[in-house]
Amino acid sequence: MSKRAKSKRTKKPGGITVALHFEERMMLSTLLARAEADIIMLRIVRTLREQLSPSEKEAKALNIRQVGGGTAWDAKGDKLIEFEIGPKLLELIAGMLRAASDRKTLTLPQLVLYEKFIPRDEEEPEPVRGEEPTPIRGEGQ
Repeated sequence: MSKRAKSKRTKKPGGITVALHFEERMMLSTLLARAEADIIMLRIVRTLREQLSPSEKEAKALNIRQVGGGTAWDAKGDKLIEFEIGPKLLELIAGMLRAASDRKTLTLPQLVLYEKFIPRDEEEPEPVRGEEPTPIRGEGQ
């Protein structure tokens, strides 16, 4: 389900292929830890979270370590890894990110995930300020 890649986001029928750096993978894993869904979807979420985790080889290459209450790593060994995200999982992730945006709890680091999982053409257009809408007039007016 995962492989090394250079692309950022590719549409697939019903889903996407998305390439993530280590930090993005950890943010997505943290987001998915709060997922609420049925048993089947939660099993799919669990599988993806396992795939997002670093392998022993990657942990060594990135020199991943616990520092204080957080995690540190060396960015020089960080590589994009590509993940296939099916339509239902994409719907769940996009829904969680949209909900955070609607609640105004989306954080600046999460913005990169938002941009990778929600294409700009699906975003709500921002209203143009200062312009009045053109009234529509019927016949005879």
